[in-house]
Amino acid sequence: MSTRVFVVDDHEIVRRGIADMIDAEHDLEVVGEASTAQQALSRVAATLPDVVVLDVRLPDGSGIDVCRSILSAHPEVRCLMLTAYDDDRASYAAVLAGASGYVLKDIRGQKLIEGIRAVAAGRSLVTRAVSDKVVDTVSYASIVDAVTRAFTARSYRLVEAAAGAVADEVLSTFPRIASVRVTVHKPHAPIAAIFNDVGVTILRKRRG
Repeated sequence: MSTRVFVVDDHEIVRRGIADMIDAEHDLEVVGEASTAQQALSRVAATLPDVVVLDVRLPDGSGIDVCRSILSAHPEVRCLMLTAYDDDRASYAAVLAGASGYVLKDIRGQKLIEGIRAVAAGRSLVTRAVSDKVVDTVSYASIVDAVTRAFTARSYRLVEAAAGAVADEVLSTFPRIASVRVTVHKPHAPIAAIFNDVGVTILRKRRG
């Protein structure tokens, strides 16, 4: 059975070139194309491909946001991000959005084909260095935001649960990471009145 691939890029020549290259492979099949974020969301939902090859920058939005929305609605789909620049911030954001990897547009065609096959098989193209950096960017501000949304009463136990949830999410997203430590020192203004001077440190280690 062929791997079903959907291609998203706003440059028609680039998009058609990628699609033609994919269709030339006996085990890959292009099932749809889109040039905008809005098109991508509706058409991916209609075709349910195995892999979405997705440009980071789109005329009506961010490919990273599209990736996050696709995976939220269809977690079985794999997203492989395309970028014209070797941009650390974009690559970290893509990984945090759930992408299985990212490739530069100027890589050789066979490398892209191999990348599609790899993510379709459930493998990640994310390097260890990027994985480690992403863990470092799971910031205190992100934890505070999660706590702010989730809780309405003062409780050490609930703050501990929120920090633990963040740690568990990092471990589930990055299978090569053995452990992660999340520390909540003292809440910022939005929840200072709720959690006053609460300090929590959570260490999660992978089982097995």
